[in-house]
Amino acid sequence: MTEKEFDKAMSLLFEQKRYDEIPRLKKQYEDSFWLNEYPKKSKEEKVQYWTTYFNVQMRRSGEQGYEELSVFDGESFSYCLSKEPDFKELLPEVLKQMSLSKERIYPLFGLGI
Repeated sequence: MTEKEFDKAMSLLFEQKRYDEIPRLKKQYEDSFWLNEYPKKSKEEKVQYWTTYFNVQMRRSGEQGYEELSVFDGESFSYCLSKEPDFKELLPEVLKQMSLSKERIYPLFGLGI
């Protein structure tokens, strides 16, 4: 399922007030993304994906009154590894794109420097 197909299906569910089907559709789209789209991305595109992912997570965390850097924890590191086995190799470039230092973030992830 492409992003365009997902958006169209979501709009239809909202129009028809079939809200109970939204979680299933989201899960279907997410599974499709990780299986079909993400593996085709170049290293640079993967770095951009994770940079955007963490920027959004940090913003949401701050908006909810939490420390923005709280998104960098062992649980999120495990999630990233479950989706991208080479995440640790991408991480230095992700942090560079975000203007964050390894010295600050690695300990939050439970990593040595």
